Amino acid sequence: MSKPAFVGADIGNPPAPLPGAAHAVMMYFLEIIAGRRRFNEATSWATKQGIFSVAHVLRQLGRLRPGPTCGARILRAAQPLPHCLEVVASLELGKRVRSCVMELREQRPVGWQLTHCQLI
Repeated sequence: MSKPAFVGADIGNPPAPLPGAAHAVMMYFLEIIAGRRRFNEATSWATKQGIFSVAHVLRQLGRLRPGPTCGARILRAAQPLPHCLEVVASLELGKRVRSCVMELREQRPVGWQLTHCQLI
């Protein structure tokens, strides 16, 4: 029985080399969605549209209790443009598993910011 080529990576080990600051922003928002960090501390790391989309995802998921069964894994990360990063992640929320797509853009002079987040 052969092993699949790529199953996913832990949140700390992205499947492809990503810009360090973009990886930090992405991890931060995945931890917010998984319920491990507070949402109100992330306003400087996202555009206004990004904040609204994360709030919408949190409303869709309902109240989460972080624990050993809550986590996130990066399934795919792509950089279609030099200043744009698209990430598909798997969210393990207790017995539920959901997928999430995130888009980050490099905003000068601020740095990488989340511009969109959506459950798929």
